[in-house]
Amino acid sequence: MVVLGVERDMMIASGNKYGKIVFLTQKERLHLAAWAGQREVVKLLCQKEADVGASAADDMAAIHFASQKGHMEIVRLLLAAGAHVNSCTRKGMTPLHYAVQGGFEDLTKLLIKRGANLQSQTKARKTPIELARTEAFQAVVRAAELERQALRNAKSKPAKPILQPEKNHGTEEKKVQETSSAGSDAQDLGDAQGLGPDENNVQISESTAGRKRASLEEVEAVSAVGTDLGLSANEETGTVLIGPRSKKGKISLSHLFADEVEGES
Repeated sequence: MVVLGVERDMMIASGNKYGKIVFLTQKERLHLAAWAGQREVVKLLCQKEADVGASAADDMAAIHFASQKGHMEIVRLLLAAGAHVNSCTRKGMTPLHYAVQGGFEDLTKLLIKRGANLQSQTKARKTPIELARTEAFQAVVRAAELERQALRNAKSKPAKPILQPEKNHGTEEKKVQETSSAGSDAQDLGDAQGLGPDENNVQISESTAGRKRASLEEVEAVSAVGTDLGLSANEETGTVLIGPRSKKGKISLSHLFADEVEGES
């Protein structure tokens, strides 16, 4: 079913008087609706699987009629339904030729974005940009082409691989931080005492030697006391061994018998 307004436009365009009944094929309905800008009719016909690539006697398809009139939404519907963006008429005109020739800026950008060929020539050897009426519109066409090229280059760049961190990275980093913290504390102590890096290292070495001497003196003291108590000390390990001496002394009991004899007498 065709909208009455669209049918009337077709009859007026063909020279028929208003009100005359005209029977249209599906192809003719689609061409007429695209030319007249009847979006809902084009949408309905596309849903009913109309042949969007069907052409008229001069090889003009629905997308050519819509581009000739600058109906961008109709062109968008036809492209979504499978119409070819670079389809040519018998004269070699593409949808982009008609859009540039008519000065339809938004439609021109849409066709270029969808892949329209800017180098396509008509039978008269004219490219789309050569059909532009002004230099300003030629600049619009060139800018649209540059934008399309930039988008293609951005999509063609390979994605950078994502590097996975090593499992032991956190443990190693923690050890490095602890070592650095210990060194920093020692350096801060040296700075607080007014010592340079070399002097600070010397002082730390002397302090370590002093602690070793103190430990040896303690071992010697324990060894001296242990000698009286029957204990032995190990100077190398700093341990004290509790037990009997290695050599046992002999104890004489003769004085006890002497005391008993004196008591009996």
